Amino acid sequence: MAGEIFTSIHNNYRHRIPAGVSDLVEQPLYIIVATWAMRTNTLLTTEEVSREFLLTQQRATDIIHYIHNEGSKHITSERITLIKNTPKRTRYRALKIINVTPLPKQLLKNIRSTFTSVERQKSERLSKEDFIKNRDKLDTIRKWMCIRKVGEKYSDISEYL
Repeated sequence: MAGEIFTSIHNNYRHRIPAGVSDLVEQPLYIIVATWAMRTNTLLTTEEVSREFLLTQQRATDIIHYIHNEGSKHITSERITLIKNTPKRTRYRALKIINVTPLPKQLLKNIRSTFTSVERQKSERLSKEDFIKNRDKLDTIRKWMCIRKVGEKYSDISEYL
C-alpha cells in the first residue's frame, strides 16, 4: 500500500507503520500503535495489532500491555472485555485509546543518543590481535597452574615462559 513504511528497530524486529501514522516514524512503537488506534477508532487487540503492524502475537501482546501499564504517562486508555457470541462465549480483552501525547522531540533525542552510546560500547570489541594475545596469556596461566609447585607465587611464572 502507498504510504506504508517498513522499518526495523534497534533489536532487529521489523514492523510496518501504516499510512495513517507514517508521520510518527520517530516515535516509539507503542506511541505509534496507540495513535493509530485512536485515529482509526479501533479497539486494540493482539490480533489487530499483529495484523496491522506485522508483528508476532507475543510482541503485539507486549505492546498492548506496555500501553496500558507503563505507557500511562503519555496514553490514556480504558480496558474493555468483549464477548464473542459463539457456543463457547469467548472473551477477549481490548484497549480503547482515549488520548495520546507524543513524546517531545528533546526527550526522543536524549533517548536515541543514550541508545547510540550503548550500541557503540557493544560494538567496541577486542580486535583479533588483542583477543589472541589475551587467549595466549590465559593459556600460559592455565599451564602454569597445572605444573606449579604448592605455594609457588604467580611472580615465578616467568621461568615457565
